[in-house]
Amino acid sequence: MSKNSKQIEVVAVNESLSSKQHGHLIKYDSVHGKFSSDIDFNESQSWISINGKKFSLYRERNPENVPWNVDVILECTGAFNKREDTIRHNAEKVIVSDPVPDADVTIVYGVNNNMLEKGHKMISAGSCTTNCLALIVRGLPSSLGIKSGFMTTIHAYTNDQNVLDGNHKDLRRARACGLSMVPTTNVAAKTIGSVIPELKGKLDGTAVRVPVSNVSKVDFKFMTDKKATVEEINEIFKDAALSSTSFQRVTLESNFWIPVSATRMTSEGTRVTEGSLMSNVLSICVEPLVSIDFVHNPYSAIVDFTDSRKEITKLLIAHEIKLKASEAKKPGLSTRGVFGYRINSDFEEEMSEYWDRCLDEVERMKKEKIGNNVTFYDILAGKNDELASHVRRAKALEDDYKSKFPIYVNDLERQFKIGNQRLVTEVVGNEGLQEAVVGNQDLRTAVTKY
Repeated sequence: MSKNSKQIEVVAVNESLSSKQHGHLIKYDSVHGKFSSDIDFNESQSWISINGKKFSLYRERNPENVPWNVDVILECTGAFNKREDTIRHNAEKVIVSDPVPDADVTIVYGVNNNMLEKGHKMISAGSCTTNCLALIVRGLPSSLGIKSGFMTTIHAYTNDQNVLDGNHKDLRRARACGLSMVPTTNVAAKTIGSVIPELKGKLDGTAVRVPVSNVSKVDFKFMTDKKATVEEINEIFKDAALSSTSFQRVTLESNFWIPVSATRMTSEGTRVTEGSLMSNVLSICVEPLVSIDFVHNPYSAIVDFTDSRKEITKLLIAHEIKLKASEAKKPGLSTRGVFGYRINSDFEEEMSEYWDRCLDEVERMKKEKIGNNVTFYDILAGKNDELASHVRRAKALEDDYKSKFPIYVNDLERQFKIGNQRLVTEVVGNEGLQEAVVGNQDLRTAVTKY
């Protein structure tokens, strides 16, 4: 997750494996293949390094014994998914990759990010199935009015099951996972109420574990207040994926993934597209693929939209609709846990570089001032608007980030204001520099915008 991020640094891992075992399993993954980085480890000092970056490895059953000294902990063991358990980590914030009934907030990226507050300490990321279902429901027009719904997840087996028949408190999961379809529980539908409050108590579901190692399928059937046809539902997803220039076909390992925007119905019944709210998490598939083709896919939900299947929905009765979607279990959910932190942090670092250049230029102009006959504007005009150029680049960077990640617009604008204030501070009380600003449209726009 943090391999290519400048702002997210893994400093420690706590799990039962030794450094040698952990390093080997990072390098060689049975599902995702060989990891394209240099892996090293030290058994006696208990550390692992990836491309020369070391992080400590602890093997503590009790999280209170781990000297984390970190800002955020990603709790992904499945063993500590209750509030009284997570506080034992002694960290400022804990993000749990499981549904947690008493979490401060449950966040599904692309659906309810605006609910995340600074004071939240224990944050649930839901489950992989929760992320898939929430995005599908969010993509539907609210004017339909979901009265009730039931989902069936065809789920890849997990390490909670047995390879061969053996001990397990659930007698079905005690059976060999590679030989049977195993019915089991599904809490994802009930968790939706924590993410989309208006659906609380309206959804339920079940699950079947099947003999595949990765990628699962959600089959969601729901009743609506208003009638809807197959064509209308199809049109919603088609418009969202194809009608805006913001949603071009993007290439991963193949040309199969098209980002989808969020759509909503107005009170007058007009469909509107709300930008690329879901463009990093929800996509549609336009090829007749099978589950293995979605391994490595980073999206939380992929709606089946193949040419061979003329309808991605099947209308059973006038008010009953059935949707099908896939979830790429590992990369989709794990990516969501750090995505919000990464976007804002990367933006802050890049923007900071431009503001530093602006202030360096201000200092240079001050030093080059000769007597009272040379103003800052004279120097600025004579240096090809170097300062204005940096401001333009900073603004272009802000616009670029806002277009790519619209759900973070408020955060990005706030960071732009902070950087811009540094320049404004230099201007206030400095008559010469104020004259420079007045005489330069780009600078005047930058300083007066906020």
